[in-house]
Amino acid sequence: MDRKAIKQEAKTKIKGNLWTIWKAILLVGLISGGVSAILSAIFPSPVTSDMLQVYMETGKMPEFSSASQLVSTLANILLMPLTIGVVAYILKFSRGEKPEIKDIFGFYKNFLPIFVVTLLVGIFVGAGMILLVIPGIIVALMLSMCYYLLADGRTDMWQIIKDSAAMMKGHKWEYFVFGLSFIGWILLCGITLGIAAIYVIPYMSTAQCIWYDRLKALNNK
Repeated sequence: MDRKAIKQEAKTKIKGNLWTIWKAILLVGLISGGVSAILSAIFPSPVTSDMLQVYMETGKMPEFSSASQLVSTLANILLMPLTIGVVAYILKFSRGEKPEIKDIFGFYKNFLPIFVVTLLVGIFVGAGMILLVIPGIIVALMLSMCYYLLADGRTDMWQIIKDSAAMMKGHKWEYFVFGLSFIGWILLCGITLGIAAIYVIPYMSTAQCIWYDRLKALNNK
């Protein structure tokens, strides 16, 4: 696929439309913060004597409580459909359609397939990383289209895994290079203390959605 053409198309699409994408991202970010705060109130992290001793000696409270880990895990699980909703929102935008904020919340009806597919991807990638880093990266690339397939409303869990693997056959290196092509933009975000992210995040997100649609067309999925 023509990497430069995809990136140029993304630049054209986001011109004058940064807020269209950012309002969805910021909304989910606010919800994520609120969910974490509520769960933290329900499952407060216990302060042990050892933690207080470390705090007295270093001035820093160690972050290793099981409660905080539980809060993080629960928050991530509860927010999975919203994450897919944002992908669907940007996917709709990249296709020239008019996305609506309410679309983001419609994926809770697909909570089970989203949870299971996300869990399976994590297990497969984790297993690959245990073997060696490179197999883990290969598996991650192979299953990278799962989230876009979920965003397209697909619910057949094993078929999503199989279709992502089939779509990425012969395209894993190409997608890896596509991702690497954004390194300069990512570094710019760091140099500008995050200010450049205002442009870079919508740009990258839209480009990745366009890449998915091109790949999908090639595979007739």
